[in-house]
Amino acid sequence: MKKDVKAKLAEMVYKAAVVMAGVSANSTCLGRYYQEKESPQLNALRKYHDK
Repeated sequence: MKKDVKAKLAEMVYKAAVVMAGVSANSTCLGRYYQEKESPQLNALRKYHDK
């Protein structure tokens, strides 16, 4: 019986971690930094320039 409880608890922890990771990834993509335009100064730092 103890193994059943431990297995259920481990499954719940795993599912919670997966849900939190999904929420974290989706909320990061909606943030200001993801949608912000690149600064022209960043072009000077690039090793290869697109033409």
